[in-house]
Amino acid sequence: MFKIRLHGRLGNQLFIYAFARKCMEKYGQKVIIYDRKDEMDKMWHSHLDGYNLHPKINFISDRKKFMKMNWYTKILYRYDHFRTKNKSPREKHETQKKWLYYYIKNGLILFTDGYFELPDKVPSNVYCDGYFQSAKFFDDIKEKLLLELKPKEEHTNDEKQFIEQIKSTTSVCLTVRLGDYIGNSTHQVCTAKYYINAMKKMKELYPDCVFYAFSDEVEKLKTIFKFDYPIIYDSGKSKDYMSLDVMSYCKHFIISNSSFSWWAQYLSTHEKKTVIAPSRWYAKDVPTDIMQDNWILMEC
Repeated sequence: MFKIRLHGRLGNQLFIYAFARKCMEKYGQKVIIYDRKDEMDKMWHSHLDGYNLHPKINFISDRKKFMKMNWYTKILYRYDHFRTKNKSPREKHETQKKWLYYYIKNGLILFTDGYFELPDKVPSNVYCDGYFQSAKFFDDIKEKLLLELKPKEEHTNDEKQFIEQIKSTTSVCLTVRLGDYIGNSTHQVCTAKYYINAMKKMKELYPDCVFYAFSDEVEKLKTIFKFDYPIIYDSGKSKDYMSLDVMSYCKHFIISNSSFSWWAQYLSTHEKKTVIAPSRWYAKDVPTDIMQDNWILMEC
């Protein structure tokens, strides 16, 4: 049995689901995801409820039942937490990397950042905790993920019209993450210069392209960024997973350093898409393997 804990908002949760889905496929084990609904946190909720996920992926809201482990696995889990508590992201990564396969043999996958190669065999019970932000974990099951990560509900009429507009043009999805990125020492907002240069590059590649802007704060975006090209703004009224689906219909992408916008380009099925992304994902030294080989990277 694979047990895995959710973290973050929609983008992070999709990475965790995709990793869990890959583990189910590779090892043939039952998967249980702790959705944290029993936590007294008004800022938290499971963003995966809006999808038709694989029926063998199960969810649990009882933390005590979810955290049941044998005594030695629990000691290792607590020891890792103690050992990495005050370390920098880089130091934590190196420590977890050093102990990774020993932990796996004892039923733990603890890997906060970056990519590692999944072993051929794992124990019958495994507890996982991490963000698993790399397409390398699940690229080989992408076609299955594309089917499962479609919203349960139908789009509203306004969303359908917006999708048709996007499909009828050489559309470029431009995403700007604001909100909790403003003043954040780890995740910072990409500069206006980054977006201006990226839009210029897109115009060189696709002179007839049309820019569609998406953001967690659309109205604020209109006031703080001045773009050199005409731009069509999303309404900002859609549910997060519905908005992500709308974005995925675009043909090309200028993404921010956000897992949400990462998934917009990944879920796109346009065969010849161009993706422009920030050359640095984090403001700090955080190990990452989130960039993809076919992206165009620009200073941010």
